Amino acid sequence: MKSIFVNTIGKLHGALAAAVVLAAFSGSVRAIDPASYKAKLDKARTIVSELLEYTAAAESGERFPGEELAAAGAIREALPASETVEWRGQQIETSNQWIHERLGEFENEEDSTKRAVTLTEIDELLSALSAKLSALDSAAEGRAKDDDKRKLAEILARDEYQKPVEKKESGIAGLVERFLNWLRGFFPESGPAANSAYDFSSIAKVLQVLLFALIIGALAFVIYKFAPLLFPTMRRGKRVKKTHRTILGERIGSDESSADLFSEAERLAREGEIRAAIRKGYVAFLCELSDKNVIALEQHKTNRDYLRDVRGRQTLYGNMSGLTLSFERHWYGLQPTGENDWDSFRETYKKAVADV
Repeated sequence: MKSIFVNTIGKLHGALAAAVVLAAFSGSVRAIDPASYKAKLDKARTIVSELLEYTAAAESGERFPGEELAAAGAIREALPASETVEWRGQQIETSNQWIHERLGEFENEEDSTKRAVTLTEIDELLSALSAKLSALDSAAEGRAKDDDKRKLAEILARDEYQKPVEKKESGIAGLVERFLNWLRGFFPESGPAANSAYDFSSIAKVLQVLLFALIIGALAFVIYKFAPLLFPTMRRGKRVKKTHRTILGERIGSDESSADLFSEAERLAREGEIRAAIRKGYVAFLCELSDKNVIALEQHKTNRDYLRDVRGRQTLYGNMSGLTLSFERHWYGLQPTGENDWDSFRETYKKAVADV
């Protein structure tokens, strides 16, 4: 079976090709501008986020079929199967049939994890399509500016706008000559010796020596400062070791492993702290992924960022989607928790770790 990442890329290309790279036509059909079409895409993404919340609640046995049906209908209403967009004097017919088909798959699917994966794919496709529209607008402006620059360059390249070429000394000799000309400005040119030239040959040699010395000193300073960065073995002193990691705002000691963190989660669950246990278990899972070099821990990353990092691995992505939804529902949603919630989380955790 192809991975979700491959399927997503294929559908993304199909959606963009159908909705953006379309043939223009003329007629009396009422059209909207690209900004309005982009606003509809963003509205659909907001409704998809609501459907994700309903899907997360379904894991605890709560179902909202009426709300899900209304939300799916709102998406179809916002993005009909075919719509006309007027862009740069042309009318373009878009095809949004793909999102109707994906919504149908979502409505016919019973498994909560697969429903969440389908909604995540829809959200990523809508996001990419919205970004593509913004890129097209920016590209149009950029082409206009490039044309103006090209025309200006052609005008300035004409002979009447060219400055006379001045003969310049190059390198150190030119620098010394300019300095000597500046120095001559301090000497009066009137009087009997006005027409006689001063002999600056000895001064020029001294200045050349000084200039060479300054250049060599500057090069030595640069090497002294940046050589340890280019050659780590030359670094002086002991390197400072990283003493902790930060995962979702929680500081994890360098000596703490994912197994230690999950043991702490088990203890919290036995004491009835299910909400805290699920958070600690989710942090332990991210630590496990980091130890296996599946993801890179970053202080600014969110749980959704880490989920996107593994979307190329189908089984792991499905299990991690369930863990992420459970974590969001109990930690951020503040919904009531029970022992069954921890048992379900622990079972999915073990499956995900085994897949890693």
